[in-house]
Amino acid sequence: MAIQTLFEVQLPLALSTIMAGVNQTMILALSMVVFAAMTRASDLGRAVTSDASPLPGPCE
Repeated sequence: MAIQTLFEVQLPLALSTIMAGVNQTMILALSMVVFAAMTRASDLGRAVTSDASPLPGPCE
C-alpha cells in the first residue's frame, strides 16, 4: 500500500522539484567548467569540454 502511494501519488507530485534539482546541478557543473577555463585550469576545462561535445542528431 505504501509503495503504491509512493509511485502513484508522491513521485508524480515531486517530479517538478526533482527536475529543478537536476537543472540546477547541470548549471552548476557548466559554470565550474567556465570558471576553470577562465582561471587557466586547462587540464580540467579541456577534459570536461571534450566530453561535453554535442552528440550527432537524427539528421546527421
